[in-house]
Amino acid sequence: MPFLQAVATMGLLHLFIRLFFGFLVLCFFARMILSWLAMAIPSLSPGNPLVRFFDIITGPLYDPLYRALPASSMGAFDLRGIIAFIFAWWALGVTGALLAFAIPTPW
Repeated sequence: MPFLQAVATMGLLHLFIRLFFGFLVLCFFARMILSWLAMAIPSLSPGNPLVRFFDIITGPLYDPLYRALPASSMGAFDLRGIIAFIFAWWALGVTGALLAFAIPTPW
């Protein structure tokens, strides 16, 4: 029931904005995890449909961030991917909050 109360108080457009930006953050997280798993599981190559889906969804924001950061790693984990994920998470959160704040509540 808390979900229905939230929908009633925030409006449909606000709910859509929250769900859309939440979905994008989850896609960024999935891309980061898949990049780690690709090192251990050969079937998760860049040609895999699941990997391609997340690359297409997150590519416009993730790829420029990834290229701008200097190459660094901590064992098997690529620190550039983690930093790009954290920055994208912050940027999407701020953008979603600004959009939700700019739109009147009953919409």
